[in-house]
Amino acid sequence: MLNRILRLEGEVRQNPDDFELWCALADARIAMSQHDAAVEALDAAERCAAAEAGEYVRLGALLQRAGLLDRARKVFVQACRYDP
Repeated sequence: MLNRILRLEGEVRQNPDDFELWCALADARIAMSQHDAAVEALDAAERCAAAEAGEYVRLGALLQRAGLLDRARKVFVQACRYDP
């Protein structure tokens, strides 16, 4: 898993606006219980998210897994605004 995190860190340095890469990095960090680093990746993913429901649903699910329930709820509400 550590090798995956290192690979993803390199990829996000090369593609800092890639929502999918940031989500993958956050997911890997959550799995490794690297909470602070996961939050940083989730913050970056949120900045990169397109204005579409699917990306906000994915982000909300990751926030929920990270234990950031209030923030996850807000993101899910935003997803509903894009696709009621």
